[in-house]
Amino acid sequence: MAGKIFVSNKKIVTLLLVALLFATPILSQEFLSDHEQGRTDGKREGVSDASLLWAVVGFGCSCFGVGAAYLWAQPVPAARLVGKGPEYVNGYTTSYKKAKREKETIYAAAGCILSSIISTISYAINPSTWED
Repeated sequence: MAGKIFVSNKKIVTLLLVALLFATPILSQEFLSDHEQGRTDGKREGVSDASLLWAVVGFGCSCFGVGAAYLWAQPVPAARLVGKGPEYVNGYTTSYKKAKREKETIYAAAGCILSSIISTISYAINPSTWED
């Protein structure tokens, strides 16, 4: 009799542990404040709005293109902020600008590096450009 109770309790404990395993993501999900939600949305949308045109700028202007991508004032689309509270707007704006600036600077740096590699290979292949 004691063995059956132990087995029954073991099944119940196992079922509870499995239920907790699946419920943990739901239970651990915090409700974000307006500021945190704005930061999350701003970061996601800033990265997705980054323009690959900066790779072309980095390719053509070298390190000056990378500097321009970093220093360029990132405009925030006002339509996405209509009807939002001031905390959300503050979090969204700062996070959007930072994420977009970082991504576009990476694009410009990639263009600059590609330009440097192509120039180096071109210089190495064509010895007539070498000075004696």
